[in-house]
Amino acid sequence: MILYFRNLIFTIFLFIFCGNLMATHVPGGNITYENIGPNTFVITLTVYEDCGGSVSIANGTQSVDVSNTCGFTLPTITLHYHPKN
Repeated sequence: MILYFRNLIFTIFLFIFCGNLMATHVPGGNITYENIGPNTFVITLTVYEDCGGSVSIANGTQSVDVSNTCGFTLPTITLHYHPKN
């Protein structure tokens, strides 16, 4: 019960003493890949943006961190911008 009241008081404190909080983010995206040969992949990053929002992804390189649960060390992959035809 004490934990409940402590959490309640903390939540009320946040609402009373914190000003306006604003966040910006990219609304969504997809990462897809295609295996085109032995250890050769085409990775596609598709980003969906809100045209009226304040966040935009510049047409340039984007970094993707790769991880696994097997313990292998994987590099950071840099994706270069290629406009669609």
